[in-house]
Amino acid sequence: MNSLIVRKDGQYFIRVKAQGGGREFLSPAGKSLSAARARLKAEKAALSPASWMLFRDYAAEVDEAAIRRAGEAFRREETRAFLAGKRLVMHSDTPERLSHPANPTGAVIRGNGFPLNFISTEAIRAGGLAGYDVAIFPGGFGYFPDAAVAERIRSFVRNGGGFIGICAGAFLPLRDSCGIKGACLGMLDADYVHFRERGLADMALDPDDPVAQGIEASTRTPVYALYRKHPRTRHHTVHVSVERCNGPLIRAHGKTRVVAYYDGSEPYAAIVRGVFGKGRIVVFSAHPDGYAETVRMSTLNDGIQCFKLIKNAILYCAKM
Repeated sequence: MNSLIVRKDGQYFIRVKAQGGGREFLSPAGKSLSAARARLKAEKAALSPASWMLFRDYAAEVDEAAIRRAGEAFRREETRAFLAGKRLVMHSDTPERLSHPANPTGAVIRGNGFPLNFISTEAIRAGGLAGYDVAIFPGGFGYFPDAAVAERIRSFVRNGGGFIGICAGAFLPLRDSCGIKGACLGMLDADYVHFRERGLADMALDPDDPVAQGIEASTRTPVYALYRKHPRTRHHTVHVSVERCNGPLIRAHGKTRVVAYYDGSEPYAAIVRGVFGKGRIVVFSAHPDGYAETVRMSTLNDGIQCFKLIKNAILYCAKM
């Protein structure tokens, strides 16, 4: 039997490892060995470049060159100032995936004019974050850092480092919630609701927020015929569509600022920001790095705005 497949209590499971630590979990894989093997094969296929186009029913061509041109031109001088004195890094224990030309997360960093540097969990444990100004924790399987890695991340932000979390990385700086203990670092006064959902989401941004600087409405303002907007969202008037892929529905508290709410009757945040010690944090519940998928489901302008949001987050966290 494959060492990644485990039989327990008459069921089959696949061993999966959390990002940012060595903790393993058992993912249900069916009642037969053949079903478990098929599930494992599908899981491995999901890591291949061919699978990164998630919504094949929406086969529209994506003008990557137009998106990159918009990204490079957006806040060009501030980007140059960043490159002159700041360093950006992205966490990954599998950098070959994120550095692949087809990988959207790597592409959005490079397309916005930033070099793509990586740091592993072991390098974080050894204090490697100290050499950087902004760290990105991207999507994937959930993060579950051990105590030493967790404290290294907290110390990095507390001492002035910038933290950007996307989807799975968005859970990391929040408060523990949904009965799970130890996965969140408590750097933001915010918790979350677990809600698995993949597809196109509408978010309403506050045009006066620094992380929404220069973002243009690319989706028409919804007509609220069947429900009322929540009062907290009244200043959030810039609508952009974005790819969502099982990220947290965030509930902000205290001084945590909501950059964008999901369109709905409950005030669940799509983007939040805050301060921990001397450092700044930006969290994306959805996937602005999934700009190509957003274009396939919506419009080119939605993809451009998502692309620009990543640059805004980097410059905000770097205090540019």
